Amino acid sequence: MLTGTLIISDIFTQPKYSARIRCCKVCGDTASIINYGALSCQSCKTFFRRNGLQSQNRRLCFFNRTCEINVDTRRKCTDCRLAKCRLVGMSSDLIRKEEKQEKKYPSTVCKSSISNYTVVKQEMTVPQLWSCNLLYDDRSMLDNSEEKLLTNIINAIDIYSALPQVHYVIQNLYSSSSIIHFKEINTLQIIILSYISMRSFINAIPDFRILTVNEQCSLIERNLNGIAVLYSTFIFRDARIISNYHYMNDFTSIYGLEIVQQTIHITKQLDNDSTIIKLMLIILAFSSNCSIVDFHQDVHNDSLLYGTHRLLGSQNVYAELLWKYMICQYGYYTSALRFARLIQLVLELIKYSANIYINNRTHHNLVDDFIQKTKELLIMNQNEQVPLWGKN
Repeated sequence: MLTGTLIISDIFTQPKYSARIRCCKVCGDTASIINYGALSCQSCKTFFRRNGLQSQNRRLCFFNRTCEINVDTRRKCTDCRLAKCRLVGMSSDLIRKEEKQEKKYPSTVCKSSISNYTVVKQEMTVPQLWSCNLLYDDRSMLDNSEEKLLTNIINAIDIYSALPQVHYVIQNLYSSSSIIHFKEINTLQIIILSYISMRSFINAIPDFRILTVNEQCSLIERNLNGIAVLYSTFIFRDARIISNYHYMNDFTSIYGLEIVQQTIHITKQLDNDSTIIKLMLIILAFSSNCSIVDFHQDVHNDSLLYGTHRLLGSQNVYAELLWKYMICQYGYYTSALRFARLIQLVLELIKYSANIYINNRTHHNLVDDFIQKTKELLIMNQNEQVPLWGKN
């Protein structure tokens, strides 16, 4: 605590701080200000503004997102450059807010007046959690192996992301000429896609692959429901499902109004930095129990019942990676606040996922059926080679 305070104090009292050379977090070029949530150069700012809102239309990387992004290569691969932008903390939501701001003021308005009004307006609304980037030119907090691990995690989740399929489902459930009422299977399809996405992601983690097949089945039974519920709320937010009246109406008919209200509440509480959510997913994947275990099962058959310490090594690595990432991006004080809110949200979500599983028969059957089929697949394919981190 005291050390962090001294560091912050020393940085802001250095007379030559503003003159220090700062590097773009994306390509390493010279940068001076934070753009869309991360310290970046003018070139990367322009690139993200043009591509951040239409990432689904970009040309995919031919080298499985392994391209190095620097000043010389930044124009060669749009996919990897955009992934790097998001990795360092750039947010598409900030582009939308900027565009709204531009529409609000005519070009004839004095720029200084706009700037002054914007500051006042931000003070009246919910404060934006901007990246502090206290260590502009100090990347020592994350070493090369940790940066590689972070990249592997983010890429793997993106590779198995349910977002493209969810967008397709939402766009094609209704025709422009007539609105067809959702059937139950259509409403649950998005939930199932979230479970499939998380199953594929977990199965591609090296720490998961080194477990015995019985331990893998035990871990899936313990944690998949909780992880998939967190991921589903993440999908609900990023796909803007909660603003889709027709889907939410049918979602309510299956899960009830109370669950819908809790879903909306949790969705709005999610951290704006998607990297933080993605890291929390892998942390929960190696929890001793982040959801519930059906008490009707024979607990003596649980392979991890007396060996949960085996999970702690993996979980500690990912928890430390999350904390270091947050420190690099936001500084100690802001990271502590965000981390506390994240833990509070996860505890709330565990209770929420257990409540749905226990009280909603449709969801209960969906989860049991999916986990049972997943365990059968793990047993059947235990000798097959699985691409680690989704890489071929």
